[in-house]
Amino acid sequence: MITHKLDFGTFTIHDRCMVGEFARGADFDLEKLQTLKALSEEHFDGAFGYIANRVNSYSIDPCIYAAVGPIKNLKSMAFVTYRNAQLQALQVERCFMPSLPTGSFFSLIDAINWTQSILRQVESLKK
Repeated sequence: MITHKLDFGTFTIHDRCMVGEFARGADFDLEKLQTLKALSEEHFDGAFGYIANRVNSYSIDPCIYAAVGPIKNLKSMAFVTYRNAQLQALQVERCFMPSLPTGSFFSLIDAINWTQSILRQVESLKK
């Protein structure tokens, strides 16, 4: 497991997934997305999933989702929410998301297990 502590959050590289925890009050914009894209290209040669562990409140420009779709090898996105307001905001964000498998969860373990399951399905389709 490799951890990157950036000025806008902490991003941990696991087996075939990246778990992101944005800092409280951060503003997730296109520039930060490009940083995460570079991290993914550095660590993942094959299919991977992104898990947003939303332990903190932060803002997100929903227009960045248009730039998420073309990220090389990104096959799923999972969201772990801890408050009803986060879950409601996620419902709005889904309108902007690319056509990738997405899931919302109340525990990080469930999100990781789901992500690994999706990646196994992706691999089996390649065979």
